[in-house]
Amino acid sequence: MNLDISPWQEKYANRYELVTGNGGKLDFVSNQEFDIVFSNSVIEHVGSKEKQMEFVREILRVEKGHWVQSPAWVFPIEPHLMGLFIHWFPRAWQKYLVRHFTIWGVVTKPSQMRAEEFLDGIRLINYREFRDFFPDSTIIVERWMSLPKTYIAYKKG
Repeated sequence: MNLDISPWQEKYANRYELVTGNGGKLDFVSNQEFDIVFSNSVIEHVGSKEKQMEFVREILRVEKGHWVQSPAWVFPIEPHLMGLFIHWFPRAWQKYLVRHFTIWGVVTKPSQMRAEEFLDGIRLINYREFRDFFPDSTIIVERWMSLPKTYIAYKKG
């Protein structure tokens, strides 16, 4: 998890209260404290399905409305690695393929350990799981050339 202060945060720190924490356990936030929770391509980075469910429970607890987006597992290009079909292979194959058959692997030439760490940090979600995470939300499927590219859960506050 990246909790470093960014240059943007430093620039606006005197105007806003900046808070970092675990999105799956927001102890400092009351129920329905936010008018809207916006999350763009975060849920696939929080860990296992159980961790993703914790993240969603916290979103639903603290929000009056939400807009949560996630890349679609069915899309043939893995968006983090820019590799075709990589995420559809068994994990053992991915560990090799990610290093040699993705743009990320070719450009960064990661060690086997770094490639495994990277893969361990991503869990793409299929449509059924996403719909089950947000049963009371409108689910929007963003498409590219008729293929589902991302899923968006939307609920007006």
